[in-house]
Amino acid sequence: MKYYSELLKKPFDTVEELENAEKEKNEQINALKVKNEERTERAKEVENAYKKYIETKKKLFEEIDNSYNEYLKLRDKFVDDYGSFHMTYTNKDGEEKYSLTDAFKTVSDLFTELFGF
Repeated sequence: MKYYSELLKKPFDTVEELENAEKEKNEQINALKVKNEERTERAKEVENAYKKYIETKKKLFEEIDNSYNEYLKLRDKFVDDYGSFHMTYTNKDGEEKYSLTDAFKTVSDLFTELFGF
């Protein structure tokens, strides 16, 4: 007599063979489910880390933009009041790296100052 497995879609000679084969197949299915669940969890961890990176980057750029805009506002007011602004940038050791002089806010200010129009 043959015993047919609906799970495996094939016949077996004995009940024990059928049960062992179905048990093995169920273990494989369960192992695959566990592996897929782990993969899904780890994928979520990666996605969350990326979202955190993007949020941090966005905040950082906003902070940089705000700081730069504040610098421009103060510098422009200083140039309006005193005509120019000079600042020396240094490296970590305090050695002069380069100087920056902002005498004019725009090219038209430069032409006006140089040529009077």
